[in-house]
Amino acid sequence: MVRARRMITILAVANAVLLLLALQFAGPVSADDVKSAAAAAFGVDTAPIPINENPGVSTQVPPGPDSNSRDALVEVPADPLATSFTALVETNAAIKSSIDALLRATIDGAAQGLPAKFNSRAYAITEDLEAVMDNVRADVIEAEALAACFKGKIVFATAARVLNLGVGPQNVGIINPSPNQVVFDQAGIRIVLWETNWDPAGLGTTDKSKTVFVNALHITAPGGVEVIVSHAEATAQCAGAAPAPPAKRPPKPDPAPPAEPVERQPAFSG
Repeated sequence: MVRARRMITILAVANAVLLLLALQFAGPVSADDVKSAAAAAFGVDTAPIPINENPGVSTQVPPGPDSNSRDALVEVPADPLATSFTALVETNAAIKSSIDALLRATIDGAAQGLPAKFNSRAYAITEDLEAVMDNVRADVIEAEALAACFKGKIVFATAARVLNLGVGPQNVGIINPSPNQVVFDQAGIRIVLWETNWDPAGLGTTDKSKTVFVNALHITAPGGVEVIVSHAEATAQCAGAAPAPPAKRPPKPDPAPPAEPVERQPAFSG
């Protein structure tokens, strides 16, 4: 009998340890379903002289199917401000949480507690960029924005990644990228990496907006020159929490005499 009790105790402890390990190493929790989701992205935009062909797409559900995606590819061989680039932009939206983050490693390096999958995603990748009269160049510039309904509220994420950024004869090294990081500010040229309104600490937005955005690069130069490279934005709306269970009804009181009829007021105004 003593041996049997010891075996039961050992098994109980072992099961408890396995449960704790499973909880510790379990993957991120999936997001909730949403009432609506939307995403938009473009490759490059410039000011004061706009690009003739601005590659941009957007996606929204509903209307349409529960899942929707769009993409576009454009090549701009010559432009006064962005001399040349190739851009691919893609957007996805889904009522069911089913969308993966392409730049997940970058996102996880900035925030914790995000779901495994999302309800909306926008992604833009620009390659072979030569901008601001060939003074700014980069091989690959990526931006991603995501939104999901998680535990009854909207959570966001953004990420940016740039390979081989250079200004004039200089190579601009990017170590441990972070949101809104100024990576270059010399000779009137200022470059912000991962420009975003995402709040990694609270998983919301810094401006309380219901849409999160990211510009992989935001370049400003003398003469009012402004170049935004790889822009993405995403939003979603929770379907709403499940109704609370009905409370137990108190015993019915004795019937009261009928009251005078009154005009019915609307439950909600505005």
